[in-house]
Amino acid sequence: MTQPTTAWKFSDYYNAIGERIFNDAAPTGTSLVTCKRYVNEGYQEFLQSHTWKFMYPTASLTLSSGDGEETLPDDFGAIDGAVSWSADSCYPDLIEVSPDEIRRRRASNDYEGIPRFYAISPLLFVTATGQQWEIQIYPKTNADMTLAFQYRRCAALLSGATDYPLGGSLHAITILHAAYMVWEYETRGEAGFNTQRFQRSLERSIILDNDLRPRIVGAGQNTSIQLPIPAIDGVE
Repeated sequence: MTQPTTAWKFSDYYNAIGERIFNDAAPTGTSLVTCKRYVNEGYQEFLQSHTWKFMYPTASLTLSSGDGEETLPDDFGAIDGAVSWSADSCYPDLIEVSPDEIRRRRASNDYEGIPRFYAISPLLFVTATGQQWEIQIYPKTNADMTLAFQYRRCAALLSGATDYPLGGSLHAITILHAAYMVWEYETRGEAGFNTQRFQRSLERSIILDNDLRPRIVGAGQNTSIQLPIPAIDGVE
């Protein structure tokens, strides 16, 4: 999907940083490396400043008959909430156990059926792709099934010129101010004007993020439906 024109690519950020601190809107060499570092450090500061809604996507995994494990999304960080089934399923949510418990149960009775338990297990670390994870289930499936769950993302650093940071256009300026803040701390060793601008921009970003959350009725509000009282013996 095409990003809105207000969304900033990685190159937009590091070119803006280059123009600000090196007076060069197209930095190269060591200047470019420094600008990219400021952007990525600022991006990480931004991500860690709030529990952002966009950091908790919903995923689904299709398990074929006989499957006992499946690789989780590349940006998987942790399960957030229940691991359930597709909307048309009446099976209960899976119960989380340890990988050792899954192995113990399989060693005792490795059969196929409706999975009742799951565990999150790390795969071997690969330098090219980083840490990957898989979900293990017990028992193995006896039919094609789809798991559904929400998870916390583990955001990757920006690398390609056309990479877009998570959060999209809503938070583009906040991420830019975060990069300026990192530069300010590194050059001055203390908070200053750019840190204040980041804090103000962060407050606006948090408001925008909260606007995307479900409306939860507060305590004390009457949400019941008032039905008409039927007449009794002709008295209303």
